Amino acid sequence: GKAPDKGGGKGETCSPLAAVPAPANLGTLAQEVGNLSQDGGKGKSKGSTKGGTGSGPPLPIEISIPRTEAERGILRQQTIFYVVQSRTFGLPSEVRHAFEDFETLHTAVESKVGRLPPLPPTYWYGNDAPETVAERQHRLEALLRQIVGLPEAVGDGEEALLRFLGLPKAACAAVR
Repeated sequence: GKAPDKGGGKGETCSPLAAVPAPANLGTLAQEVGNLSQDGGKGKSKGSTKGGTGSGPPLPIEISIPRTEAERGILRQQTIFYVVQSRTFGLPSEVRHAFEDFETLHTAVESKVGRLPPLPPTYWYGNDAPETVAERQHRLEALLRQIVGLPEAVGDGEEALLRFLGLPKAACAAVR
């Protein structure tokens, strides 16, 4: 797949090789994680992914795909990008991904956590039709929300999910 567009290079994002400085609000982040532990991760809130499976409390990562963007390539082919917005511990992130990037993430996460719901179908023609794009947008958002509720996916040492979401380094440090 293509390397994700990090939304204009705003801030630094997760990287398995980068040194992670301690966030200024580390005490607040630790308290929020502790609060999640106290309720056993059972709470639900709009856009939140609390209540995942596995060990440890799920992390408060909110996900949405509020829009798509279309771009024409050199050969006039159209590529649809899904704009993924996430927020964890109050730190926002926005990235754009082509459908192929979701396929790559799906494969990487499935190898760590087991079976995931299938991706939306791919067609020979019509992948950029408005109804297909709208269906994919909805299903990809639901899939991402399910994935961020899986501690195995969030805590993956390769950080596939965290890099896909383009989370700021401080958020990455907090989820480790």
